[in-house]
Amino acid sequence: MNSIRTCFKFNNLLRTSSACNIGIRFSSKIREIDVQKQTIQKLAEDKKFKQFRDEDSLTILDVEEERWKIQNEPLKVESTDYHDEMIDEDQPEKCYIRGKTGVFDIEDLIQLLNENKATNVFVARLPKELNYVDYIVIVSAKSRRHLMGVGEVVRRTFKKKRNSSDIIPKLEGENSDWVALDLGNIILHIMSNACRELYDLESLWGLGSKYDEKCIDTDDEISELLKLHSMTLDDFVPKLSEG
Repeated sequence: MNSIRTCFKFNNLLRTSSACNIGIRFSSKIREIDVQKQTIQKLAEDKKFKQFRDEDSLTILDVEEERWKIQNEPLKVESTDYHDEMIDEDQPEKCYIRGKTGVFDIEDLIQLLNENKATNVFVARLPKELNYVDYIVIVSAKSRRHLMGVGEVVRRTFKKKRNSSDIIPKLEGENSDWVALDLGNIILHIMSNACRELYDLESLWGLGSKYDEKCIDTDDEISELLKLHSMTLDDFVPKLSEG
């Protein structure tokens, strides 16, 4: 009987001891969690780490869910409209004053072309005895949209700067890889890189038709094409070399 009581007391002692140990370990774990929370909170306050939240977790979709999402989410289209690349010519602070030598002075036109990302600017000054224009300007555009955009900006700016007697230019060769504008004192050619390389107008206007190999080889074709772009070779003479 005494032996049973002793065993019973011993078992109670073991249970009490185990409970105490569990309680100690649990309290220790609670303190550890509190310390971790305080550490995380401090780091978050220091802005060195972002505190994790359930709503920030990445949702992993299965194949069907991913396919459904792709098919049903709105299509994001990056605008390629040429107006995205153009300077806003309607800026209120911009002053539209007619040039001294024409609606555009050559410096003003070159600045406008550069602002609108036209590249490889070529300028040829023509002899006055040609009785044609003062300058031929050739620039490149990186796409057909860009090409048309540059032409439209130049044309709209012309309209804002002109006097009532100045004729508004047409975009000759519209919807092609080459457009031209007759600005009165300046002829402007805007071309794609490929078209510019093919027709090599720099040689035509720099050397003259008699010395331009491409013009000699395909005289009829070039002449017809230039007529479409308000050009003529009838009275053109080679540019005199300096010296």
